[in-house]
Amino acid sequence: QWDAWRLGKDDVPGTTSGTFKWMAKEFFDDCKFPKDPITQRDYREGLRLIEEHELKNGTRFGAQDIRKINPAVVDKLYERLSQRGDGTKRTTTANKAMRVARRAWNVVYRRHPTVVPESNPFAKMGLEKTGGETFAATRQQLYAFITAADSLGYPSVGTAAMISFELLLREIDIISRLAWSQYKPAERPDAFKLRHYKNRKGDERCWMPLFHDGVALFPELTERLDRATRHGSLLIMSEAKRGGIRKPYERTYFAQLVRRIRDEAGLPKELTFTTFRHGGITELGDAEVSDQGALSLTGHKTRNILSIYMKRTEAQRAFAARARLDHRSALVA
Repeated sequence: QWDAWRLGKDDVPGTTSGTFKWMAKEFFDDCKFPKDPITQRDYREGLRLIEEHELKNGTRFGAQDIRKINPAVVDKLYERLSQRGDGTKRTTTANKAMRVARRAWNVVYRRHPTVVPESNPFAKMGLEKTGGETFAATRQQLYAFITAADSLGYPSVGTAAMISFELLLREIDIISRLAWSQYKPAERPDAFKLRHYKNRKGDERCWMPLFHDGVALFPELTERLDRATRHGSLLIMSEAKRGGIRKPYERTYFAQLVRRIRDEAGLPKELTFTTFRHGGITELGDAEVSDQGALSLTGHKTRNILSIYMKRTEAQRAFAARARLDHRSALVA
C-alpha cells in the first residue's frame, strides 16, 4: 500500500488528504461539480490526465502535496502535458485539463480553506490558443442540410438540426433527452418545455412560447414536427431499426450521419452539428437582440460565454454603423 501511494496508483485504499488526487475527489463530491454526464466525463478525464502524469522521481502528480504546487510547477506540467510521447502536440487537451484544475482548486478551496492555499497556481496561465473560431452555419446552409437529410432518408437528423438552430439546444439534449411530452404539453399547448442541462439544474425548465400576439415564432419547425410520425417517447429517433424497433441515436453514429448529409449537400467541411447552434445564436446578434433576451434563449449565464457563440458579422457592423449615422444626423438636425 505504501508503494502504491508513493507511486500514485489507483488501487490505493483511500486517498491521502492534501494531495492533488484528494482535491480532485473533493471536487467530484461537491455540489458545484457539473450535473451533465458529458461535462462530468470531460472534467474527470482532464483531472485524470494530470493525476497520472509521471514525474522524474517516479511518482505521479496526483500524489503531490497541493501546498507545494506553485505556478512554476504548473507551467512545467502544462509544457509536458502539451506534448505526446511521439513528440506531437496536444495543446487543446492540455488546455482543457488546466482549466478544469483551476476550477477544481477554486471550488475545493472554499470547501477546505485550511488545506487548499488561496492562491491558485492554475490561474492566469496564459494558455496557448488553438484553432480558430468555431464555424457558424447560416440559415441557407441549414435548409440545404435538411433537404439533403430528407432525400437520403434521415429526416430525423434534419429535424434535429432545425431544433438546434431555432431552439438553441445542444446535441446531447436533442438526441438523448428531448421528449414529445415537452412539445405542446397539456398544460401549455402553445409552448415548448425546454431544458438546458449544462447551464441549469437538470430539473429546471423554461417555457419557449410558440406564438406571440397570434404570430407563429417557429412556423417551419412546428410544421415539421406536426407532420412527423412519433416512434417513441423521444422526439428524435434513429431511422435504422434494431430488433424491429427504432432506438435513440448513438452519438458516434449520429456524427457519421451528419458528415454524410453535409457532404451530400455540398456544404463546407467545417460544418458540424454544433455549428447549427452557433448559427442560431449568431442570428440573434444579426437581429440585434438584447443581451438579456439572448441569454434567456440560450441558457447561458454571462455575456462573456455568449460571445463565444455569437459571431461578429457584416450585418451587425452595418446595423451599428447605420445607428451611429442616424444618431449623428439627429444631432445636426
